[in-house]
Amino acid sequence: MIARLLMLLMLVAAPLAGPPAAALAGDKESTGVEVFESGIYRLRITGYTKAPKDIAGERFLADNVELFRDTRQILAQPKLTFGFGYRITDPALVGKRLTLELTFPEMTNPATGKKATSLTDSFIALPGIRRELFRFDHTWEMAEGIWTYRLLADGRVLATVSFKVFVGLN
Repeated sequence: MIARLLMLLMLVAAPLAGPPAAALAGDKESTGVEVFESGIYRLRITGYTKAPKDIAGERFLADNVELFRDTRQILAQPKLTFGFGYRITDPALVGKRLTLELTFPEMTNPATGKKATSLTDSFIALPGIRRELFRFDHTWEMAEGIWTYRLLADGRVLATVSFKVFVGLN
């Protein structure tokens, strides 16, 4: 059986009345995950946590997260946050280790010389809503091209969401 992959360009934050979940999730067969939003988000930064494996060396913490604009085309701007929201729909996934991969065009941290084309994180799946977001905290992070999120369980793709990031001319 061939699964159709979801290619979404996004910047989001809160649940929205938009395309039905099945249209966002990709194929007709359930993967155990419902993608319910994607696009540009508004949020309040509450702090940062160290992430030595990430190219920037840290990740932001936030609350008051809400979808600002449903889109899959992102005009890169400082402090702009984009990503997607989803929920686990298969109870068998709750408590399992999931992996989130974000791939993007190559970027280089000028302070460290470190280069990257992806970020990976793993976590234990919990019931409820979860959002996966990226924020342009540094101008060098604004890499033009296709950015793709993939959510996996035991190597099986549960959701794929893609964005086209544009960098404006000065």
